[in-house]
This record gives sequence, structure tokens and C-alpha cells, in this order.
Amino acid sequence: MGTTNTEQVQEFSVKTLLSTTGEYTIPVYQRNYAWEETQIRQLIKDIIDSLKKSSTKKYYIGTLIVDKTEINNKSLFETIDGQQRLTTLNILLIAIKNYPQFKHINTEWFERLNLSFSNRQKSEEALLDLFGNSKIESKKYNPSILDAYDLVISILNEEIKESGDVTIETFTDYLFHYVTILRVEVPPQTDLNHYFEIMNNRGEQLEKHEVLKARLLESFDFIKDLDVKEKNSHVFHTIWEACANMEKYVQYGFPVDVRHNLFDSNNWDNFKAENFDEVLNQFGEIKNQKHQEAQSIDQIIKKPVNDSSRENASDENPERFYSVINFSNFLLHVIRVTTKQDILLDDKKLLDSFEEIVNEKTDEEKMIFSQNFAFSLLKTKYLFDKFIIKRDTSKQKEEWSLSKMKNSKQQRGNSIAYTASYPNSFEDIHLNRQLVQLLSMFHVSIPTLSYKHWLNAALHYVYENPKTSAEDYINFLERTAETFIYNRIVAHEPQEYYKMIYHPQSMKLNNPIDITKFSFGSITNNLLFNYVDYLLWKREVNKESKDSKIMDFKFTSRSSVEHYYPQNPKEGFPKMKDLNALNCFGNLCLISHSKNSSLSNFSPLSKAEFYLKGDIDSIKQYIMLRNADNWDVEAIQDHQKEIFQLLKIENE
Repeated sequence: MGTTNTEQVQEFSVKTLLSTTGEYTIPVYQRNYAWEETQIRQLIKDIIDSLKKSSTKKYYIGTLIVDKTEINNKSLFETIDGQQRLTTLNILLIAIKNYPQFKHINTEWFERLNLSFSNRQKSEEALLDLFGNSKIESKKYNPSILDAYDLVISILNEEIKESGDVTIETFTDYLFHYVTILRVEVPPQTDLNHYFEIMNNRGEQLEKHEVLKARLLESFDFIKDLDVKEKNSHVFHTIWEACANMEKYVQYGFPVDVRHNLFDSNNWDNFKAENFDEVLNQFGEIKNQKHQEAQSIDQIIKKPVNDSSRENASDENPERFYSVINFSNFLLHVIRVTTKQDILLDDKKLLDSFEEIVNEKTDEEKMIFSQNFAFSLLKTKYLFDKFIIKRDTSKQKEEWSLSKMKNSKQQRGNSIAYTASYPNSFEDIHLNRQLVQLLSMFHVSIPTLSYKHWLNAALHYVYENPKTSAEDYINFLERTAETFIYNRIVAHEPQEYYKMIYHPQSMKLNNPIDITKFSFGSITNNLLFNYVDYLLWKREVNKESKDSKIMDFKFTSRSSVEHYYPQNPKEGFPKMKDLNALNCFGNLCLISHSKNSSLSNFSPLSKAEFYLKGDIDSIKQYIMLRNADNWDVEAIQDHQKEIFQLLKIENE
């Protein structure tokens, strides 16, 4: 049956979409497959979250916009929008079909691929050979597809363990039958190049934080005095907008005179206000000032999407710094830090979380809550900018930085100009570097925004201790890492993160460690590997004679667990018969997926020859490489003893 002149919309389960709905092709004008760990993890987490709410309710995963043609009586759908999600679903299903641990899952319906790539041979062959479980030689293929294939199973296992009550059986049943995608066909004779251009330049949907802002602003309607109401709304709006740009220091969100008053004209690094009223008092009369008025939800929806003009907004290069979190998730951290309530750090819950807090409040109480929250938001953003790492792109190579913002006065004729500088947050360069190592260790271990409990712990600490010393901050972060590892990641009875952060006194004392959670397949969080690397780096710092490779080590995103002695060695190299030694922590290290997939079957000596040529992925691996000549069961056990001594764990 042919299409009509209107767009056709159909919905399909994943099983139906990938088996019986026609052939899909990714046109050459689409960008290459580009999803990485963060996007893949979020997709799997969203599916699990929906499953936990209801195992029989459809979960709409998004939209495929396609152009349909008929070729030899078969339907071919050129995918205009949604290719990243469609490709990821195929990769996930291929991995479930291939991995031995899932052999009991019925994937017989997934008997052939119905996805292809126009004029992209490396992507085409990568997907086909993965589907056929063929021998993979990484140079032939699109590396992003191979990386995603390596990632999906480890992410799936981690997220299932994190969920508590979801199993692979319930997950796959829900994925196959209840995860639903909408397919929209564009009308015949559509100019696809023009349509694709529109799709890539379309306005973004209204963000949840914009809706929340409008709701909180509505609470000021309680104020009868129009001038007072206008000033409260204006100050709230200014604070919100100053904090919303996570890539810029919050000081830049205020006019210079207000900035001087709020943050000290001598240095801009001394937030002095104690409450909303004190912030309010730093603003003069607002009548006749040029500013963007606080807007209702209707006004926000109607305004042009790209209207981002704001006074005093561009004093610094807006692309210099990159934040470890977005604004919606940051709002959840602020409300958790200030109310100490156990709310989820998932921005899908943003509006619901605030609604639960203000639901029973009177109009006056809602107004007071909005004022208090605005102050807490400003204070937390100031502390976030000073005490949490950012990516700094000002140099040739991106680096992690822990910097505060200070001003510099310059006489220009008869006037004074102010410019910003970004010195280390702490004067002691070595302690500041140690804090960068600790904070980046946490961040790369837990990239998913809704799992950043380390960030919540750090913000809670600096909110209560805004004058902390570098030594005290280091001690706190080290204790937090140990608490997360010993009471959650390798504990017999894992504790909740909220409890560890806000009620540590109620935790079970001397929570016994489960040694089996150090074995391959049972390690649920990369923080375990990264904390070991941090301890090894710290040990090297304290030595008189230092190894430059260890001293120069920086934490990067690595999420592939490698067996240094390979599970399936190349021909001519024996398999290790002692599986306990093969899979124990002493034989494991954390490296990048690309390196693991290309070298996983090589001998320890061959790996050492390759890895020692450049920067190291892991300090733990580097120590293993130095014993490559004789990496056997005894060497593995000795290395494990060394690491356990570092962790102060008895090898039971």
C-alpha cells in the first residue's frame, strides 16, 4: 500500500523493528556513528528505569524519520533522523546474540541484519562481521562501532547490578517487546537535503529547567507590592541565568557593580552573602534597566529559540571551560545538598522532585522556598566553580583544571578595566595537582550524570566547609573513595550512597569485604581500578627517585577491563589453566576499548613492547608491564598481594 501525502506514523517494538519492518539504510550525508559510553549507558539506564516502573508498559525510545522507497517489491527506508539510536539497538542485539553468558536468551528472531550503510564500507563490514561473530581485525572497521560493541555488555551488566532487582531475562523481555520506537515517513517528493538541514537546525524542545524556573518565579506573585515583586523576580532571574551556564564562572553572570558587591571588588573570589535578602540588597533600582524580564512558561515557549542575549555575558571566552555536569542535573545536586533529602540525581525526575518538596507548602512558603533556593543555587555554583574540576581548553592540549576566578585591574586612560585570571584554587601547586587527580579519578570512573554521587558528596562537603584547606579537602575525598569502595563496591552488604554521604554514622561498622568482587565479571565500578591508580601515583609522589611516566599520569576515560595474561592467547602461546589466577584482580587492569580490542589476545611481552612506547593508560598496568618477561601465576599473585596491601585488604 502506497503512502499518502501526509506523514505516516507507526510504532514498533524493538523485536518487530529489527526483524520484519523492511530494510533500513544510513545515507552518506549522515555523520558517522558516534555514540560513546555516556550515550549508550544513558539509553540502557533509561530502559531499566522504565522497566522498574512497569514491566508491561510501553517505553517510547524515540523517533525514526525515514524516506520510503520500493525496490523489487521490498520497502527500503532511508534514515533521515534517529540513526545513532537505531545503530546502537542493532549493536546491543548483536552483542546479546553473540555473548556466551546470554546464550539462554532467545534471539532466533534476529536472524539477519536489516540495517546497512550507503558508501561506508568500514561501517558496513563492521556490523556484518560482528553479526556473524567473525574474527575481528580492527584496522578494517569503523572503530566507533567496535568500541560500542565492546562497551554494551559491560554497561548492561553494570546497570543491571546497580538496579538491584532487574535480571538479564526481564531486561531482554522488556527490550524486545515493550521498548517502542515511532517511525515517521516523510511525504513523497520531499527535498531530503533541505529536510535534513532543517532537522539539524531545528529549535530544541523546552528544557525541564526552564519550566522549573517559570514555576518558581510564579511564587513571587504572592508579593503584593509590585516594585518588591519585580525586584525579587529580577534578582531570581539573574541568579538563575548566571548559574545556568555551567561552562562559565558564575561571577560573569552579574553586572560589574553587583559582581563587586557580591564577590568582593578586590578579587571576585569572596562570596559574602548569607541569604537571599543580602543578595537582593546588592542590586539597585531595577526600573528602566535593560534586562531580560522574568517570563512565564507561555512566554518562554513563544520566544525565539536562539534569543540568548544577556548583559555582561561575554567577558570571557565561553568555550574555554567545560563542565563535568549539565545544569538540570546540577539543580538536583543543589536541592539534595540544601535539603538533605534523598532525591534521585536523574534529571528526568527534576520537576517531580521539586513538586514533591513544595506540594504541601502555602503560597508564602513557596515564595520563601524560591528565595532560599535561589541563594543556595548561587552559593553552590560559586563553590562548584572553585572546588570542582573543569576541562580547560586554553592550552594546545585539553587539561583538567582546578581554578578559582580572580580579577585584575588595568588602568586604561582615565578609567579602570577589569579582566579575569584563573589561578589554582589552592596556592600549593602540589596539593592542587593532587586534588585534580582525585576529582578526575572520580569523574572518569562514573561518567553517567545520574550516578555522580561523588560530586554530591564533594558539593555537600564544600557547602558545609567553604573555607576548607587543600589538606582537609584531600582527606575528605580520599575517605569518600574508600567509603564508596569498601562499603558499596566490594562490600558483602552494599550500602546506599545517600546514607554514606548524609548519614555515615548509621552505617554498619567493619562491613566485611567480599573478595570475589575483585574478580573479572564481578567488578561493578571502575572506581576500584582508578583508586588503585591514584594510590600508586600518590606512592610515587612520596618517593625520592620518581618515575616520570607515573608522575605524568592523568586520568582519562577508560572502561575496558583487560586480562594482562590473555584469556584466549594467540596461537603458539599457552592458555592459563588456573582460572582463579587468570580472572583475579592481580591479572586485570583498566584500559581504553580500542587498545583492548586490538591487543587483547597478545602475550604479556608483546603488550609490553606496544604499551611502553607511549603514555600509559594505567599505572597498575605499567607495573604489570615491568614484569612481562615472567608474567605467570606466581607473578599475578604477587602483584595482587602488593595491590591489596596498598588497599589495606587481607587476601582471604
